Amino acid sequence: LHTSLDAARSARRAGSREVTIFALESREELPTDEAELAAAEAEGIRIHFRHAVTRIDGEERVRGIAVAPVRRVFDDRGHFAPEIEHAAEERLEAD
Repeated sequence: LHTSLDAARSARRAGSREVTIFALESREELPTDEAELAAAEAEGIRIHFRHAVTRIDGEERVRGIAVAPVRRVFDDRGHFAPEIEHAAEERLEAD
């Protein structure tokens, strides 16, 4: 997530009007420092927790993405095994 936050903050500083990150994990599950999240949010970056990007649309450039809620990220043994609610998928426009 550190790289995603760095890229998002750089995009915002370069003049992007809206920057959004989708994280599989909840805020508490993220392997990052709370201060880093707070700093990104203070710069206007939106973070959607427990959401997965399920599709990227576009040919030459991204036109939109599909995202869906994540029920859980880890299985009962603590292994990475995201469970995505595909029936609740929604499409978002991108520019």
